Amino acid sequence: MRKKINYCQCLRRETAIQIFRKSPLTIESQTYFLWVVALCLLSLISALMLEYIGGYPPCSFCIYERWPYVIAFVASLLGIFTKRPPIDIGAMFICMVAFFIGTALSLYHVGMEHHWFPMPKACTGGDLSSALSFDELKTLVLKRKIVPCDQVPIRFLGFSLVEYNLVFSFILFICSFRLTLKFFQKWQIQKSK
Repeated sequence: MRKKINYCQCLRRETAIQIFRKSPLTIESQTYFLWVVALCLLSLISALMLEYIGGYPPCSFCIYERWPYVIAFVASLLGIFTKRPPIDIGAMFICMVAFFIGTALSLYHVGMEHHWFPMPKACTGGDLSSALSFDELKTLVLKRKIVPCDQVPIRFLGFSLVEYNLVFSFILFICSFRLTLKFFQKWQIQKSK
């Protein structure tokens, strides 16, 4: 036996979904994602310009510190193009976690610059014990371009770029945390209506 479809209910559901997609929550989240995309692009482009135009090769930890910006950039693009509150909140959460990880990486890097924390093997040249002969060791050492993580190539107004990145990542984390909470609470209220 076929179940009767109530076309009025289907129409109401579709209208509710359309209203939900055009809600102020979605418009506010799109503004957040556009800002995150712009700030991540600014950060990544300036790092690449320093590396390729300025001639300052990054250390291995500097490369690690770029990844949270890439992850937040991709999550923000997902939030921009989906325009659905549950996915938007998930993308905001990913951005928040990425900025938290970026803050933690920057804090550790600042600690290495000030000699508070030990440097990992990637910052000191890694394990060269795999070389069997002196010639192999020589080629391994000459082939690797190792930039020590504890040396500061550029200071601006007395602070290293890693310290600026620490402040920038922390501000982005705090803003993302507050906005994610705000949008989640608004979404819960809107969903319960």
